Amino acid sequence: MKLFNLTEKYLPYCLPALLIFSRSLADIVVVTLVILFLTKCFIEKDFSWLHDSWIKAFIAFLAFLVFINSPFSLNPLDSFFYSIAWIRWPLFAIALSYWIFNNENSFNKLFYAIIFTFLIFIFDLFFQFFVHESGLLGLSANQHQGRLSVPFSDNVIPGRFIYIFTFILLNLYCLRQLILRQALNNLFIFLLLVLSFFTIFLTGERMSFLVFLSSFLFFFFPFIFFKKNITLTLYFVITFLSILSLFYFFDLEQFNRMVISTGDKINNLSNSDYGAVFITSFKKFLNDPFIGSGLHQFQYTQPLYGVGLMQKAKILHAHNLPLNLLVETGLAGLLLFYNIVFFIFLDIKNKLQRVNPFFLMLNLILLYICFFPLHSHFSLSHNWMNANIWFIVGLILALNNLVKNKT
Repeated sequence: MKLFNLTEKYLPYCLPALLIFSRSLADIVVVTLVILFLTKCFIEKDFSWLHDSWIKAFIAFLAFLVFINSPFSLNPLDSFFYSIAWIRWPLFAIALSYWIFNNENSFNKLFYAIIFTFLIFIFDLFFQFFVHESGLLGLSANQHQGRLSVPFSDNVIPGRFIYIFTFILLNLYCLRQLILRQALNNLFIFLLLVLSFFTIFLTGERMSFLVFLSSFLFFFFPFIFFKKNITLTLYFVITFLSILSLFYFFDLEQFNRMVISTGDKINNLSNSDYGAVFITSFKKFLNDPFIGSGLHQFQYTQPLYGVGLMQKAKILHAHNLPLNLLVETGLAGLLLFYNIVFFIFLDIKNKLQRVNPFFLMLNLILLYICFFPLHSHFSLSHNWMNANIWFIVGLILALNNLVKNKT
């Protein structure tokens, strides 16, 4: 069908903008692509993707949600509908890996689309910080002091998109060089990481700052080990320290928020707002530790209000994926969900371990960004972040298939 061909041809150009500028657009593109993909599968009678181990693990988790978690939920009908709706995320990843990104040309389109979108995104954040808080079109203002918002919205999570697409771009760049059998351009890598570091510092997002730094360290050591480039190492260290010094002398408030305040929260986690949310989440988990209170029932599970600093506020989600899973799906759901992640990890490891260890590390960094248990994270029902997380899953699976076939 012509519609399938047009989708495959042009969607890689549009995906970055559709996924990061609007929650509604992100959900629309996910649902639309899943419907088109399933229609294509029925027409062509091709469901070979069902044999993948991680997809079988996903089916097991879905069966648990529908047949065990939902019937015993605080609101069985609501949990059932959310369980059925959750299918779209893994299916989105499958559609990307088996259809949209099935050749080198599609990755080239995405590579340039991310660069273009990324520059617009960062330029708007710079405009918010240095010129006016409302951004380029006057749509970016928010009520959170010291924070920037996603361009053209009031959502204060731009830092997450920065580190997500930074490491996606690094993966795509290294793939291009690997296929072309060309050396990595250190200047490109250096400028990308420095620009991302500086921009995340502007956003005022502490957790994004920590995730980026930890991801950078994972990237840093294998890069030095395989490339033996001590000069580049020194450039990174000196530049990052210079950026910190720049903020210390010219914007002490932002420096205190991102460095001093982050350190204080880590050292006094139990007495912080994050600690209050985590403790409350654990108390919610104790209501039904084995199968949970039901998908999408976190905010209705006792205790409704937090402890300590948050005792007058309702806790709507755990700000941590494993805790959210424990409350809503219990230990059974947590193990089944991370079983999916484990099989995705095995897929990456088996396809790349003997091909290119450096490229393997870059893919594992993306998996770390998506699912590492200690991150302050999205909830299982967060449409916007889920769209981007499962975009990463689909992308790295497609990258692995391409690299394996090329080699």
